[in-house]
Amino acid sequence: MQTFNLPFDTNEQMFIGQFQNISRDFILFLKKKGFLENVTQAFINKIPEKIDGILSIDPQANTEDSLWIFFSMTVEATDEMKTATQQYLDRDIEIDEKNGKLLFNIFVPKTSIHITKSDEKEIILYF
Repeated sequence: MQTFNLPFDTNEQMFIGQFQNISRDFILFLKKKGFLENVTQAFINKIPEKIDGILSIDPQANTEDSLWIFFSMTVEATDEMKTATQQYLDRDIEIDEKNGKLLFNIFVPKTSIHITKSDEKEIILYF
């Protein structure tokens, strides 16, 4: 389990945080919890053992009862990953057309045990 702190960035008007050296098992955990249902184990195995990236939450994009969490990984998609997202049901993870990086987003209910703090200054997630 990992804690993610996302302080509110007044310039971007979003909650933004970083993650470093997170195990790819984090993606598997999200799959098992139902957040990334369509990502196959074979695709997860193609992700490097450790991943870095950025999390962001746009308050304007949230629903009344859920947070929309956007993940941008520093992992650049390989040709195998690109094929998997096009041909198979790995559509929960996308590839940024501009830079080839892996992206995904999840909705988390505001009452979820994965949200340990949520106010106008900071959101803390625990996965």
